[in-house]
Amino acid sequence: MKKIAILLAVCFCMFSNAKAQDSFSNEYYFPFTIATDASIGVFATQVEDFIVNTQPMINAATLWGINPNLFAGVGLGFGKWNYDDNDGYAKVENQYFSVPIYATARYVFGSAKKSGLFFDAKIGYRLGNKITIDMLSDLRVGQNDRIINGCGLYSGFSMGILVRKFELVMGINLQNIEYDIVDQSEVISSGHIYNINEHKSDMMRSFVVQLGYWF
Repeated sequence: MKKIAILLAVCFCMFSNAKAQDSFSNEYYFPFTIATDASIGVFATQVEDFIVNTQPMINAATLWGINPNLFAGVGLGFGKWNYDDNDGYAKVENQYFSVPIYATARYVFGSAKKSGLFFDAKIGYRLGNKITIDMLSDLRVGQNDRIINGCGLYSGFSMGILVRKFELVMGINLQNIEYDIVDQSEVISSGHIYNINEHKSDMMRSFVVQLGYWF
């Protein structure tokens, strides 16, 4: 029994020493990394008959290194929207503010500490206030509004170039937009009366260009 106990103790010591050496080597191969990514840019899009003019937006994310090329984390954004329509009659009664909260993943081809091409994906939920767009033209009297909900699903896909922690990113954001159409107006010239009250949902596709930095 004493010999067996001594043998087990020797095996345990050898196993512990091997695990320690393995952890030591892995630590120097790729230490656990936490990085903060911050970017600022602009986006523009169009949804049916109203347009989102080019607007500023910012994003910040915390990323954990899974391996030398793959990172994952969580992020927060902020954007201000301003709508217009094709005819120039729309009037926005209040500014719209968007705050997307998302999970993100990034794959870097090359070294994150030097330079490389990377792909980035985001998915989450957008918080924001409601806005009312007055679509009434000079040719109508009454009410013709688009009431847009500020909350909805949010996702983004982009690619960029990383050079010594500076990044240039281009991509597309996909956001679910829900809005109510309330049109109880009358055409002045013909006397035609509209009586529309319906709920719609659409996918807003926004082209995004951003500059950022990895801390």
